[in-house]
Amino acid sequence: MRGKWILKALVQKGISFFPCRHKLNYLFQRYVTKGVVLDQDYFFNRISHARDHLEVYRTVSGKISPNKTLELGSGWFPIVPIYLYLTGSNEIWSIDIVDYSSTKKIKKTVEVFVDFIENGLLNPDQEGFINQRIGLLKEIATQKIGLDREALQELNIRHIITNAVSTKFDSDYFDLIHSNNTLEHIPEPTLRSILKEFARILSAKGVMSHFIDHTDHFAHFDHSISIYNFLRYSESQWKIIDNAIQPQNRMRITDYIKIFNETGFNPQLYCQREGDKKVLESIKLHKKYSAYSMSDIAVSHSHFYAIKNKDDIT
Repeated sequence: MRGKWILKALVQKGISFFPCRHKLNYLFQRYVTKGVVLDQDYFFNRISHARDHLEVYRTVSGKISPNKTLELGSGWFPIVPIYLYLTGSNEIWSIDIVDYSSTKKIKKTVEVFVDFIENGLLNPDQEGFINQRIGLLKEIATQKIGLDREALQELNIRHIITNAVSTKFDSDYFDLIHSNNTLEHIPEPTLRSILKEFARILSAKGVMSHFIDHTDHFAHFDHSISIYNFLRYSESQWKIIDNAIQPQNRMRITDYIKIFNETGFNPQLYCQREGDKKVLESIKLHKKYSAYSMSDIAVSHSHFYAIKNKDDIT
């Protein structure tokens, strides 16, 4: 094993043993790996996710916008929740097991939205933004201090720290449940429990929409390794390399399809990136992946949507 990714793995592994590990990891990524920056590329990547979540919802439900939404994995910046607010959602929840946000990050997100709208990078008419809601967003952006969760609540957004395995939401509550490159960080047994909970709180006519990054995230930082690097290791080896701050479950598309089906959903693959089979063929994969097809393993990113399996709805 060699490369910068090993150093990052060791640092994050060490940080994971500290009580304030997530704050330390933020500082490490912000100032060392430069991985936590709200630049234009990151912003519009999340905007494209929001657009696709809405497109899937509109196609499946026939409605313009979901009334009640739930985001799994709040992340650093509330881009998707604000987009859903601007397009008409009235009750927007975002849950995570760790609070990654801050008053500065919230304010920065609001300011970027307003700046891009005013400079024409976001066209309100094309996006379907509601003028009155744009006005409120602009009012909030003028505040000179950082913005806290109370400011988000003015935008119908409620950010809570809770375990998604067991929420306090009523059954059949949400019209849309979505995530953005979050599921790949959840261990398979935990993900199974979360999806069972989602089957309870998603309405009978609701929609789930999930973007999944199937690549080795260390390759985002160290380009000397391929996006399939982590598939070379056994479970015991990967357990040593992996960390509790940004774990990677290494699941492939067929694994997700299976777990969706087994937890009460009818999953559909909306789109995928095929990946690079030539790069994959150059790597000696661990034998645990011998039962997978090369096409399955090669996929780098996917977008799934799902509705409740009608046979499971009583």
